[in-house]
Amino acid sequence: MNSTWPRSARNIDQFARHFADDPLVKIPKVYWEFTNDRVNVQDEIVGMGGRGTGQAACQRTRSKLLAARGADTVLRMVLVHGYFHADPHPGNVLFLPGNRIGMIDFGMVGMLTHPRRQPDCRSAACADAQGRTGPAAGAARLEWRVGAG
Repeated sequence: MNSTWPRSARNIDQFARHFADDPLVKIPKVYWEFTNDRVNVQDEIVGMGGRGTGQAACQRTRSKLLAARGADTVLRMVLVHGYFHADPHPGNVLFLPGNRIGMIDFGMVGMLTHPRRQPDCRSAACADAQGRTGPAAGAARLEWRVGAG
């Protein structure tokens, strides 16, 4: 018996709330009426795994766009929510039609407190492309657009 199923399902629900407004990120829906200590019932997400390099699949996706969306998703998890997928290997991150990202298996998650999410840009070594240093550079680094491409 795997008593971690309910915890994993609660993690899925938390991520689903965090990405509810983002049509480019798919998190499975948990069916709580069927989930218990012995089974976790959720939507199936069908996509190409991170190692899927079949030519037909690659032609339908834009690898640079997917890489940017994947990075945006991870940055949003870590820096905005402070709650992140702690096992994002190629089998848990899927590439979906429409150049979307799907994530599965939320058995391992990590958390960062709000102070830990703040960029540490007090030194002159922290500079952005416009030459800003210190906290201004750190703030500028956080101004990404989720799903830009």
